[in-house]
Amino acid sequence: MLIFTPFAFILLRVLSGIIPPIPGFMIDTIGIALFGSVFGLLYAEIGVMIGAIISFFMARKFRDSFLAKKLFLEKIHNWEVKIPENKKF
Repeated sequence: MLIFTPFAFILLRVLSGIIPPIPGFMIDTIGIALFGSVFGLLYAEIGVMIGAIISFFMARKFRDSFLAKKLFLEKIHNWEVKIPENKKF
């Protein structure tokens, strides 16, 4: 059972990256207490990176459907047209 503890910690850290109300700092503190500073940081960073990758792909997939519900896409596109070509990212 002890071998699955790092995986559970990483999963918890992934969830804290995807679901904003879950405080990552508190989870990191628990990880440092359980695994020490080196492995606690390593496991936390693995979880943060996986969570960031999942969040990125979720945002990419659901961007237009989410924005269409929450914002007026026409206003966004009109605003984008006003940006000069050399200033675009």
